[in-house]
Amino acid sequence: MAEESEEDRRKFVGRRIKRARRRAGYRSQAAFADVIGLAENSVARAEIGDPRVGEAVFEAIEDGLEWPPDTIARYLETGDETVLPQAAASTPAAEPERSIQERTGPSLAEQLLEIEIELTEIAAEERRLAEAERQLAERRERAMTRAAQLLGQSSEPPKGERRVG
Repeated sequence: MAEESEEDRRKFVGRRIKRARRRAGYRSQAAFADVIGLAENSVARAEIGDPRVGEAVFEAIEDGLEWPPDTIARYLETGDETVLPQAAASTPAAEPERSIQERTGPSLAEQLLEIEIELTEIAAEERRLAEAERQLAERRERAMTRAAQLLGQSSEPPKGERRVG
């Protein structure tokens, strides 16, 4: 069986965070974020598994969900699901009626945030690629200039060529 990637782990723990937040009674990311002292964006990014979410955000979330310290970091490092608090077993009678939005999946705002994050990552990658291409073009130009200088200074014919004389 293939080992789970960090990206997969982040997405998995994001789903766990979302479920735990809702079970704790926070219907919205904004309400939860306000209570734990984070921006709503930070909670949203944690719940979708964004790799830019750092330790401080995870610590605040753990505090708000009353999870043991470093739970998320340990899971991300090891992939051991047993370090994550188990969700309470739910029965239809014990679980409150879910809204249509909750039954149909992520809200429009959450989906748009995911797309915004993806587009930001794509733009950053495009900038990195453009910079790499620029650097390669500069290296090529320097190499060609150096070769021309060497050929201009040399009395020897280039390798593979013979002097006619």
